[in-house]
Amino acid sequence: MSEYPVNVRVASWLGAKCIRHFCLQRNIEFPELLEFCEYIESIVSTYDVPEWDAKGETLKISGLGQCLPSKMTSIDNLETLIQTVHEISASQIYGAHIPEQVNAYLKKAVNISKLDIVKAYNLHSLSQIDLGNEGWGEPIEQTILNESKYTT
Repeated sequence: MSEYPVNVRVASWLGAKCIRHFCLQRNIEFPELLEFCEYIESIVSTYDVPEWDAKGETLKISGLGQCLPSKMTSIDNLETLIQTVHEISASQIYGAHIPEQVNAYLKKAVNISKLDIVKAYNLHSLSQIDLGNEGWGEPIEQTILNESKYTT
């Protein structure tokens, strides 16, 4: 079993939580980042993954390697974190599911963000969510994800 959930939807959702944690810890507030996190989190409930992917290209921040707005460029590791979270799904979207890649990108996002994901989420429960034939599984109800969060 992988260290982290390898369902692409779940791993992407957790990746967005890494960005949110990173920003919270540094008191960073940019609407473009919030929009990106909401977009990434929306993968859990989408039925049309290619349509979801195309929507990402319209965002001001998409994780596609474009230059960040100047107000964000001085924040160490932010650009790397955004691109890493984007790659959790992008690396899997049009090819075979490679669980090791999903795990590696999520692990990198966790390391950059310093989110203690093991204490924050029930990873065992999240790892039980069906992968389907291609690693994405079916859309997931938000209540299932919300129930995986530990309260502290």
